[in-house]
Amino acid sequence: MNNDDFNYSSLIFDKKYRARLILTIYGILFIILIIFLRINISNKNYGESNNEILNNEIVDNNNEENENSYIESLFSYIDLNNYNFEFKIYYNDNIYISSGKRFNRKYDFSLTDGNNIVNYLASGELVKIKQEDSYINSILPYFYINHFDNDVLKAILASSRQVSENSYEITNGILSSFVDSSYNLIVGDDELLNTIELEVKNNIIVGINMDFTNLFNDYDEVSSLKIALNYSDFGLIDDFDINF
Repeated sequence: MNNDDFNYSSLIFDKKYRARLILTIYGILFIILIIFLRINISNKNYGESNNEILNNEIVDNNNEENENSYIESLFSYIDLNNYNFEFKIYYNDNIYISSGKRFNRKYDFSLTDGNNIVNYLASGELVKIKQEDSYINSILPYFYINHFDNDVLKAILASSRQVSENSYEITNGILSSFVDSSYNLIVGDDELLNTIELEVKNNIIVGINMDFTNLFNDYDEVSSLKIALNYSDFGLIDDFDINF
């Protein structure tokens, strides 16, 4: 049929053309429906993806908050800063033992290497050791990691990966950030692991055992560093005077 023979009235009055028109309209509607459904599915998937990412972020944040809360609860008695303590440092082939008491920011303890004994008194940032009948300025006795500082210990634990109920691991790369700035430590392998074992009674820490030997894997001056911290008599220490 030529275009000249075609007229629009045929679409209405001619059954053949009317059927074709209806099929065409249904085809167009079908195509529109498919496009609409695809757009909706795409938007839904995008929304679910965003929700999944958001939910994962919320879960991660909640896990981090819960972990920090758990660590704070473990340290709740230590954070009273009122206890007797015995800190052992296994440094190379030597053992150093600090034993004494703490009340708030005050310390009274002795340090021995098995041969000599040094008496320490400390109040806040002021630390002194007894020499004959007088006291001279000093610093708290620790190697690389200030284990006298509860905040440092908590931060190390919070930055570690828990491998079992009371066992943690921390990489050299992360642990090195807690090394006292007075030490010029160069870490060899950032991925080597160091271990932390907690002694927990009644949901509070009474001991912390740390093996930081791997931190010095590429450091000739240090062959090993292990620290064993033990706390007792929480809240039973009376205030005492510091007389330098």
